[in-house]
Parts: sequence; structure tokens; C-alpha cells
Amino acid sequence: MKRILYIIAIPVLFFYSCSNSLNPYAPARPRYILNGIIRNDTSFQVVTITESYRPSNFNPTPDTEDVSIKGAEVNIWYNDTLYALRDSSINRIDTSRYTSKVNFYYCNNLKPGPNADIEIQALLPNGLLLSSVIRTPDVENDFFDPASVTVFDPTQISQVYVGWKDLGNVYYAPKISIIYYQKGDTSQKEISVPLNYVNQNGNLVPNYPQPTKINFFNIDLSTINQVMSSIAGSDKNKSDFTVSKMMVDLIVYDSNLSTYFSSLQQSIDGFTVQLDASDYSNITGGFGIFGSYYKVSYRIDITRAYINSFGYN
Repeated sequence: MKRILYIIAIPVLFFYSCSNSLNPYAPARPRYILNGIIRNDTSFQVVTITESYRPSNFNPTPDTEDVSIKGAEVNIWYNDTLYALRDSSINRIDTSRYTSKVNFYYCNNLKPGPNADIEIQALLPNGLLLSSVIRTPDVENDFFDPASVTVFDPTQISQVYVGWKDLGNVYYAPKISIIYYQKGDTSQKEISVPLNYVNQNGNLVPNYPQPTKINFFNIDLSTINQVMSSIAGSDKNKSDFTVSKMMVDLIVYDSNLSTYFSSLQQSIDGFTVQLDASDYSNITGGFGIFGSYYKVSYRIDITRAYINSFGYN
């Protein structure tokens, strides 16, 4: 008798579950997003504030209404000084979807130092307060490794080594360039130096540095030779080119940007679709990223003999 009851119960539950229509939408709640990166290589700082929305039929493309929040009161505190950000807008470059101007908040008199606390508060027109507190990277004057190359002389060394302090679980983004000038043009020019060249189907493809947690790099002489040769290219008048120096511009992410970048790296996968990708935020009262980076530069001189060996001045 018990078996008969079980058999009858199963189809009853089946038909009951199918009688309810499936609603793929959860109740929509407005969420407010503040994004901003404080930089030391400029005094012009920008913050954006937007509102979340539910797209039509899972496709956001037809939705052309700008979701920027205007009229907020945005303030930044740094070194016991208050910086009031102004509400502004500019024309869009790409108007394929949105035709209205891009709204943002800015100040043009804030250039932070290293290892400093910065607080932001944004009071929205609806009374909601978004806030965050960050600290700029601890990048002091002796940040670079004393063992780093200061003069590149291929008769003495076969590679360029540059290292810097390990700040822990943060990312560094180095850019290496050779600075040069061309006759008849007073403007400074630069050519990027890759870490190496990779052979892909018989072609040498430059491998430029990407953000990394490794606090040093090495570049072999063969790579630098190839970059030096490409400065003049097919121009036979090599003496029209004057090579000045090699520069390393290093961007140091703070802990917030590093965590956010790391979460993006974990969710990027060309073979899978992640439904639970990390959504890092450090905004109290809302969502978004408020972080900072610090840019420091390191100069490497190049010997005259090495420059002259390519026909350059």
C-alpha cells in the first residue's frame, strides 16, 4: 500500500511545480556605484557616480538612457584639507548607444604624496551617502633596489636589471622606454622596450610587461639591440637621430586596485563562463572602486660608445 501512495505523490508534485510560471527577474533594487582612481602624476582627479538598472529582455543594448548621477555633493579629505569636487560633463566620443554627455566630478588641485590617507564622501540627491578611505602606496625616495643598473654599458653587463621594494600583495606596472630626438623636430620621442621577443610562426613579437606582483625585471642585450636598431628603421641617415637615455616608469597599485585587478584576472577565462565572478568593492553604502596608484621613474644612462655603434648621436 505504501508503494502505491509514493507513485501517486510523484506526479502530483510534478504537475504542481510546472503550474507556476518562471520569473527570471529578481526584485530590482537601485544600487549606486562610485568609481575613482587618485593619481600622483597629475593634480586632475576624476570620480564617476552611476546607478544600476535592469536591462530589457536581458539585453542592455536598447537601453540608451544615461545612468550617471548628477547633482551629488562629492568631497575628498587629504592632509586635513577638504577638496570639493565639481559636477561637470563632456561630449562623448562614441555616441553609438548614449548620445548625452558623460557626467563626472573633478578637482584640479590635488596631487597626493606616498603613504597618505585619503577619504571620499559623496552625498547623493536622494540622501544616500557613499564613502571610502584609502592609503596611497608607500613609495619613498629609496624605493628602487640599489643594485639596479644606472648605466647601460654592454662591455660590462649583458642585461638590464631593475628592482624595487616589495610592498607585499600589490601589483606593479612597469613601462620601459628609450628616449630619443630626430633632426628637425624638437619634440621628445620614445620607443617602448619589451621584456623580450617571442617567436610566433617565424615572426618576432614583442612581449611588453604587464601588471605583476614580481618586483623586478631583466632585459637581455639582444632585446635592447633590436629596439635600438628600430629607432631609425629604414632611414639611412642614422646621424639624424640622437638617443638620450632609457627610462623606467613604474606604476604601483594600492591594495584596493591590486585586489580589484586580481579579481578581474580570476574571472577572465577564454574557455569558461563564470556565473559567480568576484565583485570586489570598497565603497561603504554602495558599490565600486576607490583606489590610488603612484608613479615613480628611474633613469638609466646609455654609454656614448654603444649609441654611436648604431650610427646615432
